[in-house]
Amino acid sequence: MRLIMPRWLVVLEIVLLIAALTVLAYKAATRILPLPVEAVRQKRITQKAPARPTILDYYRKYPDRYIRIDNESWLLNRETRAASHNFTLRNLAIVAYTEIVVRITYEGAGGKILLTHDIKIQGALQGQSAREFKKVKVNGIPELTQNAVATIAKARVLE
Repeated sequence: MRLIMPRWLVVLEIVLLIAALTVLAYKAATRILPLPVEAVRQKRITQKAPARPTILDYYRKYPDRYIRIDNESWLLNRETRAASHNFTLRNLAIVAYTEIVVRITYEGAGGKILLTHDIKIQGALQGQSAREFKKVKVNGIPELTQNAVATIAKARVLE
């Protein structure tokens, strides 16, 4: 007994066979070979991990987080428009800071900034210490001043 296949079925099988061979040839041509083991080892040896920040980097970058202003008070003489400030600088870091600048912002009603004045602190503030400042004078305060806020504007780590 002989099987008779329709011609269209034979043609379909040939087309499918050619398509499968084409796909296999394409995959073989675009295959990416893995790197040799020696190249991977060499890459791991020469590649350095990124440098992690140290605590000293944080002390340098964020001095305002480690220098605190405590016991802050001020008195305004309305006649002479001069303010007298008292405050304590407390260093929470283990390093000393120098070139410290305390910025005092004078605010009016509603928190509107009327004047900003920088006070440069002479000398160094040693690590884990405090220094008290009394009667620091600032002249030319606006008449409408309601409040004064002191912050650390900048400081440099003493090395």
